[in-house]
Amino acid sequence: MLNNATFGKPIAQHQTIQIKLADMATMIEASRLLIYSASAKKDRRERCDLEAGMAKLLHRDSAEVSLEAMRILGGNGFSKDFSVDGIPGCSLLVIGGGTNELQRIIIARQLLQKYAI
Repeated sequence: MLNNATFGKPIAQHQTIQIKLADMATMIEASRLLIYSASAKKDRRERCDLEAGMAKLLHRDSAEVSLEAMRILGGNGFSKDFSVDGIPGCSLLVIGGGTNELQRIIIARQLLQKYAI
């Protein structure tokens, strides 16, 4: 995927790109685990407002990963030869299910109930 060359070497060999890849993979995995956690609670018929809100918030933020992939690939990020060309539609995640601010309010309320101060 990252066979494009810059400054005489594949872009994947650049430390800056490797750091971006690590951050992107971490964001995706954290999002996936929060979704699994909320789903497991829902399957057990437990309240999962807090976990679902956190999962929605992080999942929306993780949609930025596709945009970062497109930036890394440059013009190739828009090519049909790369799998990121269809991903920008996930920017709709920012709207569906409530704004990030709304999710943060839901999360905060749930935390205040769970850990009464």
